[in-house]
Amino acid sequence: MVALLAGCNQLTPNTLSPKSTSGKDIATLTYTLFGILAGVLLVVWVWLFLAVKKFRKRPESEASQTRGSFKGEMVWTIVPLVIVGVLFYLTLHTTAQIHGQKTSMSVTVTGHQWWWEFSYPQGNFKTADELHLPVGTGVAFSLLSADVMHGFWVPRLGGKVDCIPGHVNTMSITPTSTGIYLGECSEFCGSQHNKMRFLVVVQSAPDYAAWYADQQKPAAQPTGTLATAGAQLIANLQCSSCHMIRGTSVQGTICPDLTHFGSRLSIAGDTLPNTPQNLRLWLKNPQAVKPGVIMPDIQLSGRQLDEVVAYLEGLK
Repeated sequence: MVALLAGCNQLTPNTLSPKSTSGKDIATLTYTLFGILAGVLLVVWVWLFLAVKKFRKRPESEASQTRGSFKGEMVWTIVPLVIVGVLFYLTLHTTAQIHGQKTSMSVTVTGHQWWWEFSYPQGNFKTADELHLPVGTGVAFSLLSADVMHGFWVPRLGGKVDCIPGHVNTMSITPTSTGIYLGECSEFCGSQHNKMRFLVVVQSAPDYAAWYADQQKPAAQPTGTLATAGAQLIANLQCSSCHMIRGTSVQGTICPDLTHFGSRLSIAGDTLPNTPQNLRLWLKNPQAVKPGVIMPDIQLSGRQLDEVVAYLEGLK
């Protein structure tokens, strides 16, 4: 019962509760293969039971050898070959269906240790650890890696595809239901592999259009004493050499784009919900939250933490 109730949560990585066309194709293939293999297993069990019952050795019986039967051997060769051929065809057909989807927009996905970068070439902007998609629209993904091998996987939306350094892989997804779905790295990529997650927000067409238009805008101007001081502080610290905040002097390209950071649902590779308290914890000691992360401890004072948090959370 607990397992069934857990499947009701949209963030549960359940491949058998698909919310995309390719996910449904994969789930259908899974059920079909399971049914065929369950039938084979049932037949084997029935024959095994009958053989044990009928041909078991009795005290009065004499041991005898039975030489091979050509017809029997042919049957035992051809039947498994046919079954494997059917499984191969079904898998090949499903793969062709998934890769043959029509798409009308593209997103470039880059895996980093340990976060995800999503670039929208048509809108000329990037997000981090949060992918937004319009429902009912085919999306073509180009998958890259900035360092080691990663695996792009959103269990409820599609299959796994590797992100390989120096190579571009492709896949496509057409979401069928709005909601928030969990994505994760499916290839071991280092000590924080388990904290390399992301969220996929599937929205209605109007909501997605509004989000898309907001993302194309530069960073919001800070309001309030703390936020204004935080903007000046970030521009003068080493943050500016790694992060980008469009519309400001902060133009780094190594780490996540922070232009609309305040509107995101989570931080640090979906390790923590995006709240002022969690952001303060993250800025104060990144290694305590995510050991091995390249983000350094910049030794901010209590007042400076308040200022930076106020500014970043205001970047809606």
